[in-house]
Amino acid sequence: MRQGKGQTIVEDTLRRLALYTVTHFRAEEGLMRKTNFPGLAEHHAEHQKYVARVNQFEEDLKAGRSTSSVAVLLFLKDWLAEHILRTDRSSSAYLNAQGVQ
Repeated sequence: MRQGKGQTIVEDTLRRLALYTVTHFRAEEGLMRKTNFPGLAEHHAEHQKYVARVNQFEEDLKAGRSTSSVAVLLFLKDWLAEHILRTDRSSSAYLNAQGVQ
């Protein structure tokens, strides 16, 4: 950001993130379906919120609206702190008990 490259890095990060969300969430939800995870619907809904936000960032960029690197960083921080460390951690205990490693 200090070097004036924030927007370029944001665009690249969002492009990669969009691809990652599709493959990661699909794989994770597939494991949940396979093991009859009881919280699948709620977990899927949470995934959809993250996908929608990434899509909104991308739409803003395509429309010429500037996307703040700080906004993307805060979004990623929320994803890490709330979804990965909280939600995924709790669901991983169930998946591990079902034999998923």
